[in-house]
Amino acid sequence: MNYVNKHLHTAKRVMQDIFGSYLTKDELNSICDASNDFYMNEIEAYERGIATVIGYVHPSDYLMLVEQKKEKP
Repeated sequence: MNYVNKHLHTAKRVMQDIFGSYLTKDELNSICDASNDFYMNEIEAYERGIATVIGYVHPSDYLMLVEQKKEKP
């Protein structure tokens, strides 16, 4: 049990290191401690800084338009 607990703690720390700047502490705890799934759409991922580009497909001509994330000054 100690072995499993240690590795679960390590996995949680890695998740916090990777996603800590994109997710709130409550969201991270919900994912890590309660094993809840967490979903976000492309707009939310873009707004949080996870995605840097969003592609939009125009329905009439099927051309993809790409919006580049602008760096904050």
